[in-house]
Amino acid sequence: MKQLESGPGAMHIDVETLGEAVVISPKGACDDHCAEVLESIIKQIEEKPHQTVILDASKLQYIETPGFRLIIKQFRKLQELGGMLIVAGLCGPAERAFRLLQLDKYIPAVANVEAALARVRREPEQVAK
Repeated sequence: MKQLESGPGAMHIDVETLGEAVVISPKGACDDHCAEVLESIIKQIEEKPHQTVILDASKLQYIETPGFRLIIKQFRKLQELGGMLIVAGLCGPAERAFRLLQLDKYIPAVANVEAALARVRREPEQVAK
């Protein structure tokens, strides 16, 4: 597991490969700075075709507009590259805003990382049908 810190007392991000997916777990607030750091991490990941990224939002206090913009942008980009972005563990204000913006109609959102991994394992079967 790789851990990234951004500034004194700011946010903390864990990056871990679990099977066929890369799990990114930011902690704290997803503001401008967080979105920039996440974008640089995802750019490194998306260089591999058919990559799946799970954004574990369970430890996010809230997501500001730049964070939602990043989620939408990376969802589209990964989809174009044959990959997938799944948001896991949304709760509290972040979940309310995600649903209010109706992002759950387009971007997969599941209860936790385990559910996201299960979805990744099922996805190839659904494409083959």
